Amino acid sequence: MPLARRLLSTENSRRTELLSISVANVLPVIGVVLLDWSAAGLLLLYWLELGIDSVWALVRSLFAGRPPEIETDSVLVGALAARQYSLSVPRTGLRVYLTTVVVLPLTVLIIASAWLLTGALLIGPLPAPSSNTITGVTAAALGIFISSGVLTVRNYFYNGEYRRHNSQTAFRGLLFKMVTVILAG
Repeated sequence: MPLARRLLSTENSRRTELLSISVANVLPVIGVVLLDWSAAGLLLLYWLELGIDSVWALVRSLFAGRPPEIETDSVLVGALAARQYSLSVPRTGLRVYLTTVVVLPLTVLIIASAWLLTGALLIGPLPAPSSNTITGVTAAALGIFISSGVLTVRNYFYNGEYRRHNSQTAFRGLLFKMVTVILAG
């Protein structure tokens, strides 16, 4: 467990973040230069990375430390928002607010629809990449998923960043990333 302690220590936060960002950015370069990926393979990886970012944003949203900012005038969600009911996760300082649980399925539907639309705009018109490219892109996406997960667990949960966020702020950069991926495509 010394590796886990080193990854989670607050002293190396910039190094861990730099490592995670480097992994996410060097994998496409390796794919294009060494593995001869086409533009379709590169766009497929960026689209999968957008889905990975969406998954980790949903995790951050579910365990956000502050209650969501919801108007209390609505019937069902408003009553929950006025009282701020929450469930605590045993042996941690984490809470899951019931308003987040009620609103999260709609959020998942919106995010999934936007992700699929982005894929239809980016990947749909392109020719299918080769099976070697798909294998490489899948391996790169797995690496990005793991590095993003380590960064989320380390910064958001272990270092307590979740205390400063509510379910809305957990999605802060996701829309910008979607627009950027569409424009880049």
